[in-house]
Amino acid sequence: MDGNLFETNMSLRCEIRSLKRAIEEYKNGKRYLKIQKDHSRVVKGYIKEVGRLKKELCTAHVQAVTVRNMWMDECDNLWQEHLSEMSRKEEKIRQLEDRIWDIQRESKEKIASLIQRYEDQLYEQECVIKELEHKLAHAEALLGRDSTNTSLPTGQTDPTE
Repeated sequence: MDGNLFETNMSLRCEIRSLKRAIEEYKNGKRYLKIQKDHSRVVKGYIKEVGRLKKELCTAHVQAVTVRNMWMDECDNLWQEHLSEMSRKEEKIRQLEDRIWDIQRESKEKIASLIQRYEDQLYEQECVIKELEHKLAHAEALLGRDSTNTSLPTGQTDPTE
């Protein structure tokens, strides 16, 4: 136990000496200066770290702006390509619609021409038919005469006889 008491005693004396030194440092201001110096060093470290973080933030912001601008440029390019493609397609649609109108107009003209030609042919055929009917009636009338005198006027004779 004596060894243990000796060690405890020595340990307490060392601690007392250390505490007296600390009290003396507080009394004469050395401890405050050391604390202030340590604090100042820590603050400078934080300020340096804040500065580094600010630079990092600034760099990240610049990169973000650059990426955003690149993205916007790409979007603008895609939009312009889309508008250009839409314009080409609309022009193609207009050309096809014009072609359709031309084909429809030509078809209507052809149909009208065919109808007119068939109507003309029909009229000619009707004329030929009427002429032939008149010739047939005249031929029948000539055939129906027997050159006999019935002493009846011609208007009173039956044409079927």
